[in-house]
Amino acid sequence: MTTEGADIRGDVLESILSHVPLIHILPASHVSKSWNHAVFSSLRYFSCPKPWLFLHSIRSSSNSTLLYMLSPSKFSFSFDPFHLTWHHVDPPLVWRTDPVVALVGRHVIVAGGACDFEDDPLSVEIYDLDARRWDACDAMPAILKDSAASAWLSVASSSKTLYIMEQVSGVTYSFDPTSRIWSGPLDLRHDENIFFSVIGIFGDNLVLVGLLGNSENVKDVKVWEVKGKSFEILEEIAIMPKELVEKLKGEDASLNSIKISSTGDFLYIYNPREPEELVMCEIGGEGIFRWGSLKNPAVSEPE
Repeated sequence: MTTEGADIRGDVLESILSHVPLIHILPASHVSKSWNHAVFSSLRYFSCPKPWLFLHSIRSSSNSTLLYMLSPSKFSFSFDPFHLTWHHVDPPLVWRTDPVVALVGRHVIVAGGACDFEDDPLSVEIYDLDARRWDACDAMPAILKDSAASAWLSVASSSKTLYIMEQVSGVTYSFDPTSRIWSGPLDLRHDENIFFSVIGIFGDNLVLVGLLGNSENVKDVKVWEVKGKSFEILEEIAIMPKELVEKLKGEDASLNSIKISSTGDFLYIYNPREPEELVMCEIGGEGIFRWGSLKNPAVSEPE
């Protein structure tokens, strides 16, 4: 008497195959038509190459891909994935202590962060990577005068546009480095329960991550995708699980602010007061979101 094993099919088979190394998965595609379909489905939704996450022990850029160092005598920056190539140029004309620095296409934008009693705190300069020179342009909107520094602003940049959001009020502006025009203000807070928000580029889209409730009682952490020519449409795409919200708080009962870093289809959220824990959100095929967390090895352990 013989006993045949149960046939493995569907989502269970795809999940199993997603953990098989690529070098061993080719033979599985020849088992049957259903297995062939499961192999290609698992490759599409589960085994696509994952982007690398680089953690740095100091805050050195206003967006995820650009590292820089600014001194009175030199401005150094790198934007290649492994930061093997560094560019060293003259510093901006205006000295800044805490500017917004972002890469937009072939332009490095340095905005705000200047000393009010010496220079215009809203001044903006652009370094053209092709022309290799600095150009001054129109200042940041006047409404940002009291918050024109990276500590108060959330920054996101696409290949064509820079987005700046005041984290507490949610006031948002966009800047086109080609036309040198600021646009806004934009209203991205369609939920009155948001008390703190940040923006980022997730995949190819602008997203808003907001804390709902208040700092002593954070009810939810939600992610919205911003759509429409005037960004008038916000589509809620994910809610952080409650257990990860608690991890984000750390040992403190309150949560006043968050920071985010994004690469590819991954969004990393962390508490700047207790950055030991990183909460990860991944978007897979058909809008499937996966949440998880990991320890931040760039944070030194207390002695």
